[in-house]
Amino acid sequence: MPSCLHCRTIRVAALCLLLLLNACVADMSGPERHLETSAPARVYDDSTPVQVFDAYTLSTFMGRHAEACAKAGLTPAQLKSAEQQTFAAGDWRPDDYGQALRQRLDLRSFPSLLTGFTNDSQRTHLAPSWQTVQLDKTAYTGRTDDLECTYVVFATADWNGNGVRDWLVLHTQQSPHDRTLRLAFWLVITDPQPKGGLLQAQLLAIDEYEGLAARSIPAGEARDYVAGILNDRILPAAGRPASAPR
Repeated sequence: MPSCLHCRTIRVAALCLLLLLNACVADMSGPERHLETSAPARVYDDSTPVQVFDAYTLSTFMGRHAEACAKAGLTPAQLKSAEQQTFAAGDWRPDDYGQALRQRLDLRSFPSLLTGFTNDSQRTHLAPSWQTVQLDKTAYTGRTDDLECTYVVFATADWNGNGVRDWLVLHTQQSPHDRTLRLAFWLVITDPQPKGGLLQAQLLAIDEYEGLAARSIPAGEARDYVAGILNDRILPAAGRPASAPR
């Protein structure tokens, strides 16, 4: 297992991006992607208590997505009154969230640079091309020759209101083929279960960082944005033909 210093490095790499974009507010008006998955049994009959792993990132997330958070019941007052040690018997709380994401996250379930370097037979970080750089209870960093990806689970809550705890994740990507560009993805892992298929991610917004410049791309524009970045910059720099659908 990595040292505490190395584990903190995972979060620092992701969280330092947040400092560049505190003034930006993400547009949540884009259409949501509906996934055809079997509905899990309802775990909570009332408000699901919030489990906080990283208070700063959660606070930033709530500020950026205030309207969506209020709709999901995530408000400052709700957080202050939450009994974070109270969980339902059927709630899935893995010992290692980072490992769960490494093994079971569907890398093609949301628009990202991953779509340019994965296919239907390589949908998780278990593919042989991925090297684990860091791994701990709430975070995972992996890399290939084309991408480095970091995930930090900063809180869990019932985001979609169906009585099942969801995971709130900050995910970052950078390619060695274009070091000037860094992307951060605000994700919700919806209805995670200990057994079954791959974990599905819902994208809320993408934050783009290039030098000191920063901007936010709403979910509704994410697919076209990612295709443009891949086809115009990343894939040509990697010596690959443009292939991402626009």
